[in-house]
Parts: sequence; structure tokens; C-alpha cells
Amino acid sequence: MVVHFRELGLDNPGQAGLWVGLLGTAFGLGQFFATPIWGRLSDRIGRRPILISGTSCCSIVLIVFGMAPTYLVALIARFVQGVFNGNVAVSRAYIADITTKTNRPAAMGILASAQGLGFLLGPLLGGVLVDPETQYGIKIDLFITYPYLPPCIVIAAFYLLAATTVFIALPSKRVMELESTPIMSKQGEAAASEPPSLLELLKRHHVFILCCLYFFHRWVAIMKVETISLWSASPTYYGGLGLSPSEIGTFLMSRSVAVIFFPTVFYPALQKKLGSSFLAYIVCALIFIPTILLEGLGTYTLEDYPYLSWPGLVLCEMANESMICGGYNALYMLVTTASDKKTIGAMNGLAQASGALAFAITPALAGAVYRYSSTSDNSWPFNYYACFLILGCLMLIGATLCKILSNMPEMDENKGEYGASEVPKKEEYSRRSSEEEMGLFQRPDCWDPDEDEETSKQ
Repeated sequence: MVVHFRELGLDNPGQAGLWVGLLGTAFGLGQFFATPIWGRLSDRIGRRPILISGTSCCSIVLIVFGMAPTYLVALIARFVQGVFNGNVAVSRAYIADITTKTNRPAAMGILASAQGLGFLLGPLLGGVLVDPETQYGIKIDLFITYPYLPPCIVIAAFYLLAATTVFIALPSKRVMELESTPIMSKQGEAAASEPPSLLELLKRHHVFILCCLYFFHRWVAIMKVETISLWSASPTYYGGLGLSPSEIGTFLMSRSVAVIFFPTVFYPALQKKLGSSFLAYIVCALIFIPTILLEGLGTYTLEDYPYLSWPGLVLCEMANESMICGGYNALYMLVTTASDKKTIGAMNGLAQASGALAFAITPALAGAVYRYSSTSDNSWPFNYYACFLILGCLMLIGATLCKILSNMPEMDENKGEYGASEVPKKEEYSRRSSEEEMGLFQRPDCWDPDEDEETSKQ
């Protein structure tokens, strides 16, 4: 697309790498700054209004992007689209609201599969619909002037369909309700419980480490996509596989199996077997590391043993992509563990912002690292293979952070639904009664301990 902006002076797509990367960076930065705010706002006014407004605004911005007369307009449109694209974090918060610990892994898996399917079908849909005059001889003045508008229109229609579905199908429910029971201070003044600010949340050690873990995992996922794509297309004398575009497409199609089936079929079983999201993430990381290192050796084995190497490459690609998907599922569960009803949206927003920051900086960085390592005269493993070593090291850092998190009391997976017990226990009633007498706790007029006991049994 950027080749058509005359002010850039580009002659062919090979010169467009930097400008395409900047469009991705603009989108990531928009998400980074705005997603935590959308998450916090969804805690206050509910998930449904945020989902409807976000998807509707994204549809409008996409049309502007498809009709951008200059590169600057396209860059601003991508940034604004990132700003309004807080839907992923809010969607995960909504799923956490309507699920329990038993069915949450499967529900998060469905969301992960839907996202993965979108990443697979999106580029295919764009390639089929772009520039209909050149591809199919369809002469429509609007599409001749704006050849990249057709896929934007179709995707905008999907956004509007999503907004309509949310409006019709999702119940209007304010998930976070501020406590109506005041806590009496020493002076007897009532102060309503307010949720912590985003900065206060980030200052908590377990939240900061969790965001770092999300950042590193997202870095691994994006760098792997960039590395495998460049490695597949690079000539063999640069350490690449030297595959044709059709061969690359066939090779990378193995990802679709991992993206679609692992989060929904295999990960819930893994979570149930291990009984811990921490263990699930560490297992995924420890499987990812050897498979990505083995896959990188394909350069040396493909020429001499093609019939053995091809199945090995496909299996390694499926395995490490599955582990990335499983890692995402585990992270979604850990974000829920670190949250309570007042912060679940904000926590998902902070996690998504961490991933957006990785999305903003990783593509250009990964491309630069691969170009330098593959064209240098360094011997193995510091030639092209250095990228695979970096991926393994980054995932090892993620596993280490996950282990640190598992030892923090705030990340106890055995506590009540995301963070706090839903209903006060009967044995707490006597304690609260004594506190009431001392003026530390004000019992609401509707307090009924027998009703609480019955609710707990239910």
C-alpha cells in the first residue's frame, strides 16, 4: 500500500519495509496508551458500551485508512485505530466475568482460537480483495482511485457486525459495583472503597512482573513470526531455506492447526491435568525452547535429508506455535488470578498494553537482528541461528518470571473468584459483629447471616 504514496518516492515493494513497519508501530503505540484506559472504564461503566463503541469507531477509522490520500493520514489512522482497539482486553475481562474457574480455560481458549483464525484469514482476505481492477478487471471509479479500500470496507463491515451482535446478544451488565457499605474510620467518617488507579496497580510487584511476562511472551510471538518468515524466504547462502512463496505458504499453514485446535482442545486438558496456570506456562515454555532450536537447524538438514527434514520442520513449527498459544492462555488465566471485580478490566488493559508495546518495537528490531546475523561472517551459532537462540533465551526469561510470580501470595490460585471471596463466610459474622461494636465496621441494614450461609451453599 505504501508504494502508492508518491511523497515517499518508492519504486517497488522491497523498499517499503521501514514505512510498513512504522504503520505497525503507530497501531501498537495507540493500543499501548489507550487500552489500560478502556479497561479501567469498562470496570466502571461495564464491558458492553466499550465493546460497542470500540468496534464501531474502528470500522470508521478503517474506511479513512483505506481512502488515505497521503502516508501521514494513513499513519494517523493506524494510530487512532490502535487507540480504539481496546476490545481484546475488554473481551477477556467479559469472559472472566461470566465464567468460573472450571470452564474459564476452555472459554479463553475459544477467544484465543478466534483471534488466531483472524490473523490467518485477514492477510488472505486482504490479498484477494485488494486492487480489483488489476486482479479481476473490475472497473469501479472509487476502487480505481483507492485500490486498497475494498478489504477495508469488508473488515469494517465485520466490525459493525460485531458491534451489532454485542448490542443484541450481550446483556447490559455493570460488572464492577463500588461497595455500598462504608468502612468507618477512627473519626467515624465513612469512606467509600475506590479501586486503585492504573499507576497504583502497576506499582504492585506482582502486577509489574506479570506485565513484564506478557511483554516478553508477546515479544517471542512476534519475533518468531518475523524470523520464520525471513528465514524461509532468505537464500541458502545467507542461512535461509530459500523457499518459494507457495512453499512458504504451505510450510506456515501448519500454524493454523496449532492456532485453531490447541487453545480449545489441548490447553484446557493440560490446565486440568497440571492444576495450575503457572505450571502450564512453564511447561509450554520448556517445550517451546527445544523445538524452536531444532527448527533452526533445518538449514543444515534440508538439503541432505529433505524427506526427513520437512516433516521435522512442520512438526517443530506446529509444536512451538502451539506452545505460544498455550502460553497466551496461561497468561489470560494469570491476569484473572491477579485481579478482583474492581480491577479485572484494568488488569487486562495493562497486560494488553504491555503486548502492544512489544508489537510496536519488535518487528523492526527482529528484522534488523536477522539481517545483521544472517549477512555477517560469524560462524554457527552466531550466524542466522542467533535469532533462534534469542527466542529460546527470551522464553526462558518468561519461564523464570512465571516461577517468581508463582511464589507471590497475591497470585494464589486457590483464592476466591478472581481475587476475593464472593460472599462473606458465616464465621466472619461474629467477627464483624464485634467490629461493629467498636465502630470499625458498619453493618448494612439488609445483612442476614442465614441468607449468606444459604447463598454460600448454592
